[in-house]
Amino acid sequence: MIRYKVSDQIQKGRNISMKVLHVTRSDQDSFRIGINRVKPGVFAACVAILCVLGTAQGVYGDEEQGPELEARINGLTNRVRAYELRVKAINELMIEYPEKVFPIFISIIRDPLEQEAMRSLAAQKISELNPIQATAVFRQILSSRSEDTFSRRIAMTQLWFLDPGSMKPMIHDAMANRNEDAAIRQYALGLYGNSEEIGKIANLRRYVRTKSETLSMRNNSLFILEKLGDADFVRTEARTILDDVSEPEELRKNCVLIAERLADYDSIPIMLKIAVNKNAASRLRRFVLVALGHMGDGAVSAALQKGMNEEWDTTMRRDMEEARDAINSRGN
Repeated sequence: MIRYKVSDQIQKGRNISMKVLHVTRSDQDSFRIGINRVKPGVFAACVAILCVLGTAQGVYGDEEQGPELEARINGLTNRVRAYELRVKAINELMIEYPEKVFPIFISIIRDPLEQEAMRSLAAQKISELNPIQATAVFRQILSSRSEDTFSRRIAMTQLWFLDPGSMKPMIHDAMANRNEDAAIRQYALGLYGNSEEIGKIANLRRYVRTKSETLSMRNNSLFILEKLGDADFVRTEARTILDDVSEPEELRKNCVLIAERLADYDSIPIMLKIAVNKNAASRLRRFVLVALGHMGDGAVSAALQKGMNEEWDTTMRRDMEEARDAINSRGN
């Protein structure tokens, strides 16, 4: 049976809780959570952490608690046990022994072998048990590159609700830092896109236009801007990117999808130019031909017919024919 060793659980909880008391200069620079920047209540939170750790001494398996409690804890930490039964154990223990389960929840959150649903639930539960202490724990997890990506994403999500004021600089730091884990940057970008921050449209546009930025940051910024209703910018920028042969192929393909979603018929001449260009990437040409089959008119059909007559690649000629036939079937 796979289960946590109880003594290891409480020790892991102690370790991360104690680390909260030792915020490094690096943490201060990256996430602005130095002791001198924190509200006065944090001192009380630190005291609370020590109190919890003190009461947790010898909890699991000590004679004061007895084997019954240890069996119930094992019912929570046993990974092969049914999820619903583990949730039931969590709810019962939170009522009877809230101070005992806090470090167990921290260990579950940090365990990459644990179920993601259970890790997320544990994060919610420590936020309910002690929001101040949970905030300190989540800050430490988020600031540590040694933590796995999922635990840092959990921390970011919880902090978004627990302490939105301090999360603003953390989100900006995560997005701007190109040495940060790519998944964390994208998660931060998603949270930022859902924020009410003034000026986010301009910042997202800047990510789209920065050629040195990663493909995922540019693609996802375009997507968020589209969802935010910045359609004129998205159409114009998508055309510019699509027409630029120096842009990554995947980004240009995404711009074809944008043109189709937003019914940007002004992009058709650019797509047609790509479709008949024998030197263009084959995958991009096929991608464009599908869109032209959906959006093109009689003039596009005639241009594709001309292109077919000049195309030496039989596969590409067949794709052109399919696009032409799709246009003609609509009676355009």
